[in-house]
Amino acid sequence: MRLFVPWMLAATIAAVPVGRFTPSRAHPDFSGAWALDPAKSEGPMIPTSATLKITQDEKSLKVERTVTAMGNTASSTSTYALDGSPSKNTVTAQGRSVDFNSTAEWSENILVIKTSADFGGNAFSGTERYSLSDDKKTLVIAGEASIGGQSITTKQTFAKQ
Repeated sequence: MRLFVPWMLAATIAAVPVGRFTPSRAHPDFSGAWALDPAKSEGPMIPTSATLKITQDEKSLKVERTVTAMGNTASSTSTYALDGSPSKNTVTAQGRSVDFNSTAEWSENILVIKTSADFGGNAFSGTERYSLSDDKKTLVIAGEASIGGQSITTKQTFAKQ
């Protein structure tokens, strides 16, 4: 269980978005293929590599991710409603399934995603902030998470492919 929780925490911070979307030209479109730049990323448990394929419209955000961390590679796909309703995504790793419940809202040009889950009695909560550079070539996901009384902060930087 000890290896499962940090790996799941890293995978969650790498990509669980959701929620409320108010159509506006000011809100960025995260669509595209993205590759993690570990040299520009900060925090514990930064994956060795990660790729994201994001598809976004005014109603939904779909994230297909492949993450390599601690010698293990895992892929998952999550789809999130962008109308303010809660979204549930289930991730299965090492034979265990975990339901992640998320909501999201825009704070100017930043998509703020709040996620909660239960890891066998250990409550997980996390917040991610997705932002795009002005040239739309860099995606930064700033994350804060806590589980079992431990907290981490990360910044993952992705380059558009």
